[in-house]
Order: sequence, then C-alpha cells, then structure tokens
Amino acid sequence: MLAQKYSDRLGLLTPEQLQAAVDHFGLGRLLEAAPIPFGNWGQNVFVRTTEGAFALRGAPHYDWQFPTEQYFIRCLHEQSQVPVSWPYLINESSAIFGWSYAMSNISSVRQGTSPAPPWPSISMVSVTTRSAIFCASAPSRRGSSGTWCVGSSRTIRAPV
Repeated sequence: MLAQKYSDRLGLLTPEQLQAAVDHFGLGRLLEAAPIPFGNWGQNVFVRTTEGAFALRGAPHYDWQFPTEQYFIRCLHEQSQVPVSWPYLINESSAIFGWSYAMSNISSVRQGTSPAPPWPSISMVSVTTRSAIFCASAPSRRGSSGTWCVGSSRTIRAPV
C-alpha cells in the first residue's frame, strides 16, 4: 500500500500511520484501507485487518465529538438489540496523525442501503451541540417502515 489521500479533511495517510493506529488498539495487522465514499465531512476510512473490519474516524470537529459519539453508541449497544459498531475506541493523542481518532468494529454491521435491510440501520445524523442525534430505521409490526431520531431531550418518529 502507498500513501493515499482518503479525503480533503484527513489528507494523505501512510500505511505506517494506519498500522500504528491499528497497533494502538491491538487490532491485528493492516490488510487494506479504503476511502468511505459517503458521509458529510470526510472523516472516515474503511480499515480491514487480520482481526476484522473497522471504521477509522479522524480529525474531529470538536474535542467532545468522539466521546459524545462513543456515549450514544454505547447506550444503543447496551440498551437495545440494534447492531451498532462496537466497541468505539478513542485515541485522544495526536501523535500518529496530527489529530485524535476513533476506531469502531464494523464487522457485524452493514450500511442499510438495500430497500429492506434485515436489521435496523443506525446512522449519526448530527452533532451540532454537546449532544448527538441518531436515527434508526426499521420495519414496524404492521410492515411499514419508520425512522426514529433520538436526541438529548426527545424522540421523534418521522416517516421514511
């Protein structure tokens, strides 16, 4: 693998940097990395190692971004049956990339791009204040779909 620009926000990343990030959490040997072609901020890279598939999320907008995301993902992991990318690991040091980063296990989670995914799809919609809003889409008991957005103060059901 050669150094690659994964996004404007992350810039040029070397295989050595990616392996150092993987090593920090003991996630095996780096096999490949690929840009994630969707998302709003260009903060993510798919990383595959000998231990599984992970999303590396870097260059946070605020110092509280990754801890906030970790909190909400932990809540979903511990209090629901919805598959989420867990564990959500954070390295607050900027020694490897020049910014802190998070890595989450995505081996058992896939993007809900098919018309009827077999499980709810989870996506973080917005982190605009010190709270995050997550949305989950799932078929209802009557067969129709709905989207539930969970924020810091209320839950909103919106039609799909």
